[in-house]
Order: sequence, then C-alpha cells, then structure tokens
Amino acid sequence: MRAQRTQHRLKETFCQTVDAIGGAVCWLILIVAYLLAVSLFYEVFTASAKCAPSTVMVRATAYSWREPAHRKWGTKNAIGGSLARPLEGLGHCAVDPKVIPLGSVIEIPGIGRRIATDTGRLIRGRDLDIHFGSLREMRAWGARRVTVRVLRWGWGKAVTKSRKESNS
Repeated sequence: MRAQRTQHRLKETFCQTVDAIGGAVCWLILIVAYLLAVSLFYEVFTASAKCAPSTVMVRATAYSWREPAHRKWGTKNAIGGSLARPLEGLGHCAVDPKVIPLGSVIEIPGIGRRIATDTGRLIRGRDLDIHFGSLREMRAWGARRVTVRVLRWGWGKAVTKSRKESNS
C-alpha cells in the first residue's frame, strides 16, 4: 500500500514536471516563431530598399519658416510637426514624395543630414527645398545642383516604382 502511494506521488510529480517543462517549451517555441516572423517581415519590407538608388541629383533651394513668404504656413510642416524643432535630431527639408518619400533621411554635401518632413507646391520632381533656421543661412545657400545621398528611404516602407525610375 505504501509503495503504491509512493509510486502514485512519483507519477504525479513526474506529470507536473512534464507539464511545467512542456509549458516552458511551448512558450519558447512561440517566442522563437515570433522573432523569426518579425525578422522575415523586416527583410521583406527592406529588401527592395536595398536596390534603391543611394544618390540622387537634385536642384536644392533654401527656405525658412522665418521668411515673409512662408509666414502664412507658420512653423508647421507637411507631417504636422514643427520646422522650429529638429526631428530625430535632424533638420528638415521639403521633397516631392513621388521621388523621395516623406521620412527619408538625406545627406546633403556641405550641410549634413536632413529628414524629409515637408512638401511644397513648387517642389516637383528632383527638387529639394532645404530648411534653414535663419534667413542669413537661407540666403547664403541660394539654389544649386547637388548630389544627395539617401540614407533611409521613407519611414521604412518598400521602394515605389517611381523612386526607382528617378535614378534613370
């Protein structure tokens, strides 16, 4: 009788241990599957960005929210943020979203990195309008042709056909 109770307790303990380990293994499998799915989706969404042109020749002009012609829009940009404050630690620029999508990070020779957060009615095709915090800097830049390097296309979305054609 005593041996049967001991055997029953051992069997019960063994079943509880298997259940506990099985639950942990199940969670581990779920976590690994989730991580694999996330990495797969990341690869799918960024794979086409790898074939995007990394440099684009643009006509770069300058603007500032302080200039009188811009006062009717104030400091607001196309995504609803403020031109007076950097986004992601970067200055702002206006682009044609069909060529360079909003959210793209661009490196401009002689200026540094800017993030595309604005559009403009006169910004069409390969036009780039660089935002400056002061009128003096804006006037000093003027307008010129530069080759910019795109470090990130958009907010992480796939490359569109029109962007691929923009390098042709």
